[in-house]
Amino acid sequence: MEQTLRDSLSVFPVPGRELGSAEVEAIEDAMRAEAYQEGYAAGRQEAEEAISAKESQIEKTCTQMIEQIDTVSSAIERSHRHAITEILKAVLPALARSRAADEIVNIIEQTAKGQLVGTTKIKSGIEFAEELAPRLENIDTTQNLALVREEEREGFSVDLIWEGGQAEIDLQDTVDQCLAALQVSDEI
Repeated sequence: MEQTLRDSLSVFPVPGRELGSAEVEAIEDAMRAEAYQEGYAAGRQEAEEAISAKESQIEKTCTQMIEQIDTVSSAIERSHRHAITEILKAVLPALARSRAADEIVNIIEQTAKGQLVGTTKIKSGIEFAEELAPRLENIDTTQNLALVREEEREGFSVDLIWEGGQAEIDLQDTVDQCLAALQVSDEI
């Protein structure tokens, strides 16, 4: 097409090759169409490169945002776990102190309702025995209950001993185990 255009528009007229206005217009239209196609292809290529660059930038930004969200989420989780751990560290010992006697008496009541015969010994520390004594008097049982105060025993530890069996109840140990487990989970 370019060669045809050159031949048609040569500086020196070729005899018998004079162009009419319709031919010139057709050649101009062909040149415009070719220029349009080249411009369109170049523009499309440039747009595709720009889109690819933007997609890459968006992907990178999204990846960074996800990493930041994960970091913030982990920090919030650690913060909540730490707060809950601190609350439980403060509450569990106080709860054990306030409810220990009730829980022990409840266990003794359940034990005393059985078919046990003889005397059930309840061994506890002196301080805790003072708290248990008035509550044990209110237990309705046909079995004899004997509270044994032991100086070496501390906290909320109680041994129940009856004919043919025994049970050891240590609420303080349970609280200590819970607090130790909380400490380990808080360090993770």
